[in-house]
Amino acid sequence: MDKSRDILKKNLGDEGERIAAAYLESLGMVILERNWHAGRKGELDIVAMSSEQNNSLLPVPLRPSVCLRIVEVKTRKEPLEGEAWEAVNLLKQKHLIQAAKMYLSSRSFKEKALHYDEIYFDVITVVFNAEGTSYKLEYIPDAFRALYL
Repeated sequence: MDKSRDILKKNLGDEGERIAAAYLESLGMVILERNWHAGRKGELDIVAMSSEQNNSLLPVPLRPSVCLRIVEVKTRKEPLEGEAWEAVNLLKQKHLIQAAKMYLSSRSFKEKALHYDEIYFDVITVVFNAEGTSYKLEYIPDAFRALYL
């Protein structure tokens, strides 16, 4: 792959991540990190925090759940061979889980008085048309689970 193609691919990826972050913010999420580097394990595209109200039948409303969301963004340009989300295979999931562990251990959440009730691994795909003038975004919340974290 030549250098100019690498630059175009990086620019496309950066634009997809920008669009994904704006979308998450429109859902009320707070972006904590973008492109957090985890050494040889790669990076976490977006780390976000969401607050979800428990839909409980209890007479007393519970406090909202505070959720940490690790979001992998896959950006592609048409025509596609397969689905963009298919690139988040088992090996990629393993790397994301390991990077999330590194992220959590590098942060002193107790000092910041933050506690997460749940940790989710989400996937967002952004697929641009062949001309790059429009795109389709697909959000897959809780796309996969870590058995332990």
